[in-house]
Parts: sequence; structure tokens; C-alpha cells
Amino acid sequence: MKAPRGYWTCKACHTLFPRPNDFYQRICDTCLTQTTTCSCSDDCDVVIQKYHKYTGKLRLYAIGHSPQERQARSRNGRKAWDTPGYREKMSRTARETVQRLLNDENYLESLRERMRQQSLEYWQDPEYRRMHEQMREAGERGARNRWADPEQRQAQADLMRRLSLAWWSDPEMREAKIAHLDAIRPDVSLENNPNWHGGRSFEPYSPDFDETLKAEIRARDGHACFICGLSEEEHHRSLAIHHIDYDKDNCDLTNLVALCDTCHGRTSHNRKYWEKKLRRALQARLQGNPAAGRGAG
Repeated sequence: MKAPRGYWTCKACHTLFPRPNDFYQRICDTCLTQTTTCSCSDDCDVVIQKYHKYTGKLRLYAIGHSPQERQARSRNGRKAWDTPGYREKMSRTARETVQRLLNDENYLESLRERMRQQSLEYWQDPEYRRMHEQMREAGERGARNRWADPEQRQAQADLMRRLSLAWWSDPEMREAKIAHLDAIRPDVSLENNPNWHGGRSFEPYSPDFDETLKAEIRARDGHACFICGLSEEEHHRSLAIHHIDYDKDNCDLTNLVALCDTCHGRTSHNRKYWEKKLRRALQARLQGNPAAGRGAG
């Protein structure tokens, strides 16, 4: 039987209960308060919530206590953490670093100034003030998930992206960001990076991939990101030209689109999905606008 409007059926006790503030909660408050003991071992006395908050299924282990999670922690470097003296050494190093920074008056003053400037920049944006007021009201109401509404999450993401683009227009901040990105980090570089594809990014581009071709692609796409529509003016710098099939030698106009930095980074993951999606979207756009299809054959 379908639950009436404003009510949900508890996945644990199968009774009706008013819809909670957390959209994903699927058990009633009565079942939510029931507890049990982690069953990872006989001597484990960690008390956990009896039912899973979102699925209503019985919980057997505390977070990190299941056999699979224990094995994963051991695989991902937990052995080093369990080495005698390692934790003390890392904690001592962290304390010394923090103490050194706190004793550096120049660093503290620069940190205060950066925080003041960022706070002023935030508060000058009316959209940020409106969203800040909504978050404060949600906190006063005791809402468990202030951003459960997809529209609210999207609005927050758009706001932070606009602020990020505004920061990037500052030459000082741009230089600091570029220096940070160019810094070598062996722990996440080359083969240690999950996005490593055998060094394809170091392969040279085709000689045909020149500035003239890039300008032609940007003009064809209206000097806006092909995915999100962000204009080049709002981007504060030239749009990147992306190879749909990730082949640097394929410089056909039907294989190139203009993307902002954010969307260009998104296409680095799930490449088959983005290749299929962009190819279909570009084909549909070229068919709908014959002028944009110049040289696409």
C-alpha cells in the first residue's frame, strides 16, 4: 500500500511516519534510536545504530570494522601507521609545524588579511548573502540536511564557481595557483595518480593543432563552453580545446569542442561516457546549424 502524501513507510518496522527533514532517511525515529554492538569480534564493545539510516537494513559492523574495510586499510598503508614510533613522529612533526607558523607574526598577519579580503568579497555578492541567510534559518530549524534539495545544491555549486572565476582574474592569486599546480608531488604524480593513462598527456599534439584552428573552434562554439555554456568573458581566459576521442592527432573539426577548465577536467573521468555524449551533441548541433558545420565533413 502506498504511503499517503507527506508520509513514508519505515523500512525496518513497516509503519508510517512523517517525512523527515533528511530526504534520504527511510526509517522512523523510533527505529533510529535502537542500538546494537558491533559483531566484528567477541571483545568489540563499540555501540552502533541498529538499522541503516537510509536503507533500513540491519547493521553488523561499525564503520571501519568489517573484514573488507580492515583488509583495505592494511592494503592502503595502515601497516606504516602501526609501525612503533610512527604515529608519535608524525604527531610531533605536525605540532612543530603548527607551532612554527603560530610564532610567525608575518604569516599570521597575511592569513588574517586574506581571510578579511575573502570575507568582504563573499559578502558583496547578494547571492551569497541570500544563501547564507537560508543556511542560518535552516540551522535554527534544526534541519539535518540543509542542502537536500537538488536546486539548492546546484545554486551553491554555481555560486562557488562564479566566485572561483572571480578570484582567478586576480593576477597575484593566479600566479600562486599556477605555482601550486606546477609543484611536483611524487605521491600523486605519474603512475601514482588514479588518472594515469600511460603518459598520453606528454605526447606531442599534431602540427595542425595550432592557434588558428583553436580560434576557429572557439568561434564555432560561440566563445562559450560546449557543455555548461559559460562564456569566455566570464571564464577570464581562453577556453580549452578538447579532443572528443582523446586522440591528439585527430584534429578534424567534428572531433574538437571548446570547454571551460571545470568541464575539461570532468572529461578526464569516465571517458567512454563523455566521448559518446559529446559526439552526439556536436553532431546534433552541426546538423541544426549548417553554418557551424563548415569543414566538418
